[in-house]
Amino acid sequence: MLSRTSGQTCLYTRHNNDCTRQYLELNEITLDDIILDGEVAATDERGLVDDHGALFSA
Repeated sequence: MLSRTSGQTCLYTRHNNDCTRQYLELNEITLDDIILDGEVAATDERGLVDDHGALFSA
């Protein structure tokens, strides 16, 4: 889950671990007071979605 309130961006895993520092580009989000829930997709060198296991080996 990603949340952004009062200019602070926070990203948490499904186990509620804070992983905000691993995705610093999320600080570029300009919307405020939002909560997003979704999944991160890993892509290969061609930009195609890679297997789900690649996320866990990163």
